[in-house]
Amino acid sequence: MAILAVTVAYATLLQGSGWNQNSHYALTRALAAGTPSIDQTRYETGSGVTGDISVYRGHTYSNKAPGFAFATLPAFLALRAAGDAWPVPDASGQLWFLGLWSVVLPAFLLLILVRKLSNELEPGFGTAAAVTLGLGTLMLPFATLFFSHILSALLGFAAFTVLWYERRGPPRLSYLAAAGLLAGYAITTEFPNAIMAGILGLAALARPSRVRRALAYGGGAIVGLAPLLAYDQWAFGSPFRVPYQYTVGFGSTGSFFLATPSFRRFIEVLFAPAGVFRTTPVIVLAAVGIVPLFRRGYRYEACVVAAIGLAFFLFEASYATPFGGGSPGPRQLIPMLPFLALPLAAAFRCMPLTTLSVAAVSVGEMVAATITHPIEYTGHSAGWFDRLGSHDFVATVLSFFSGGHFLDRLSLRSTADWYPLLLFFVPVVLAITLAVAERRPFSLRRRDGLRAGLCLAGWFILAREGPRLLLGHPTVGSGWAPAVVLSIAVAVALVASALPYLLTSRGDRLPS
Repeated sequence: MAILAVTVAYATLLQGSGWNQNSHYALTRALAAGTPSIDQTRYETGSGVTGDISVYRGHTYSNKAPGFAFATLPAFLALRAAGDAWPVPDASGQLWFLGLWSVVLPAFLLLILVRKLSNELEPGFGTAAAVTLGLGTLMLPFATLFFSHILSALLGFAAFTVLWYERRGPPRLSYLAAAGLLAGYAITTEFPNAIMAGILGLAALARPSRVRRALAYGGGAIVGLAPLLAYDQWAFGSPFRVPYQYTVGFGSTGSFFLATPSFRRFIEVLFAPAGVFRTTPVIVLAAVGIVPLFRRGYRYEACVVAAIGLAFFLFEASYATPFGGGSPGPRQLIPMLPFLALPLAAAFRCMPLTTLSVAAVSVGEMVAATITHPIEYTGHSAGWFDRLGSHDFVATVLSFFSGGHFLDRLSLRSTADWYPLLLFFVPVVLAITLAVAERRPFSLRRRDGLRAGLCLAGWFILAREGPRLLLGHPTVGSGWAPAVVLSIAVAVALVASALPYLLTSRGDRLPS
């Protein structure tokens, strides 16, 4: 019920369109028309013709991987059969309807999987981990947007889930083939998932008969990649040419926007105004939770989670635009988030008050970003609380009842009246209430309470000073800023971990 309430909250908002969404939508319309080219359909997606395009031999294509558009086709065909797929000035309603199938439903399934696996690791804490993932990370805004990240995350985590159950029973090559298929289609949906697919492939070899296991996983992966290879052959005349190679308007794409990992870029991904630590500090506690998982004997799971998390952060530090343009955070990290939800369950068990406190900060940040046009922020601009003060809110499904046609009479902007957002806030509050009610009883310890206070204070200091230093502080040179920010973060981590042990006796509890 808690996860269902989160899902209902996702479905209540209408985020409008943008370059990324319109590029996916134009490709979906083109595929339905029997062509890979968006020469015509890029002008059929409502206001704002997409600039996320590739040009090859005089034709225009979406620069996105085609897996998301393939998955959206059934919903689009249903929309077209109902007579509501005609080009309209504002396609917000069409994107909302298609997103119910290819974004909101995958989000629901992903949270269910996260809860199930988290409960197997830490019984009684799975719902808390899943709801925190759904409301306190970038999953919240992007589960309301017509982006491919949520479907991508589901496919990757589902591949891991299949490997999880194969490892807990007798060796079964069919499971490995299924995991490979899911991982392969994850790449078909988003190219960076090759990182995750490779790590899971190595994890699949952690049992005897490695050659047979590699062949089973690799064969499944090739099947999952087949739609991408077929699309590339169809569009570009070769299965080994991907649309990203021919992106226009963003400079040279010969290196796929990748370079040598940058220390400064890595620090910005963490501590910039829209950085991970600044907006979703609960991810830090999820990373900390890997340690107790490893110590309790879940070494396989801990190592896979750590490897995927580290690899995606290195990818972001190597990427030319780590925040992906308009986004309330580094959105390419979304496929790794469900993996980090597993050690988050361990964090809830080991330090419940600290984790709850930091999760509350993350939920507050993400809710504020989600209801104030999330794709209008950038890595260095994260003023969603300013927009809250000016009542610059997104629309809700109540716009459907404002008169006119169900799908083409929608406003990209809601009025200053915040009451329609109750439709979003009620299921959010219900989900949090149900998640808290489902948790197992735990004892409050002074050590945990002190740690919670130190973590919140540390977050406040870094959230305030980190962006100021990285954006240019009058007394700190830009070249030294990343090192200074990292030094402050290390000091905060040492104080928050060591000071509670020095000031409290072992097992000391707070009064009930």
